[in-house]
Amino acid sequence: MNLRGELLPRPVGAEELEEIERSVGEIEELLESGKEAEAAAAIEVFNARHARAYGEDDFRSRAGSMSRIEFALGAAQPRARRIADIAREELIEIVRRIQEPDRALDDQEWIVEGGQTNRLSDAAESGDRLAAVQSFYLELLEAQVDMPDVSDLIFWDDLEPEEIVDRALAYRPIVLPPG
Repeated sequence: MNLRGELLPRPVGAEELEEIERSVGEIEELLESGKEAEAAAAIEVFNARHARAYGEDDFRSRAGSMSRIEFALGAAQPRARRIADIAREELIEIVRRIQEPDRALDDQEWIVEGGQTNRLSDAAESGDRLAAVQSFYLELLEAQVDMPDVSDLIFWDDLEPEEIVDRALAYRPIVLPPG
């Protein structure tokens, strides 16, 4: 199934990706050298430029959890927002793309470089591309449903995409009375 444009990652130029990677590296260097105030200011600029809400911990722990290019690919995407008229079929396709990120990569191109299109950039390793696309769609799914930890249905249970979406849509938060 093809998803509408607002449900797809936006194209990212190779130059933009390099600039984001450079900024991430500079922030990490500031943190490593103990320049907390300068790092905080750089993070604030980074967040404003990329409409994100990263904190020091995101940059400090990045190296232990993902490559710099994977982080940059994620930062290049706008924060996921709730889509009022999203269809069940679209949610099912989003879950499929989380479960099979290589399939999502085959369906779209994220980076356009000098008039030549390539898949997410030749600079990015295959694992980085897969992790970035999976993270994009997981963040998108989480923005569409009220169920906390919806990812548990994907990564811990052996469910079909339709079952995952139906359970996520059926979830209703418990509202406790005040007092």
